[in-house]
Amino acid sequence: IAPVTAAVYQKTINEISSLTPPHVRTYCLYGTGVPTETNYVYPGNDFNVQPVVEKNSLGDGTVPLESLRECVKWITQQEEPVIVNEFSLKNHIGILKDEELIHYILDKTTRTINA
Repeated sequence: IAPVTAAVYQKTINEISSLTPPHVRTYCLYGTGVPTETNYVYPGNDFNVQPVVEKNSLGDGTVPLESLRECVKWITQQEEPVIVNEFSLKNHIGILKDEELIHYILDKTTRTINA
């Protein structure tokens, strides 16, 4: 699995550092409050070996909260609204079948149709 980590890092580092706002109304929805690994130590700074977890924080169990909240920056970087909604204690996959989230999305996507 360690070589996969190195490949993912190399592929995403430039994309992540250059995220720009989409300039459209944006709904940023994510789970939070779940223990999430955030920092790793690679023995000998070698990305080809299995890392050791150095620190845990909160997030959705896969993505740390700091990354999930990246879209909050767009609030001041674009004129279009950015609506942020955190779903407490929802994990990365579990949120996809969460009734609260599904109802939220249906409300936002069908409101104009039903009005």
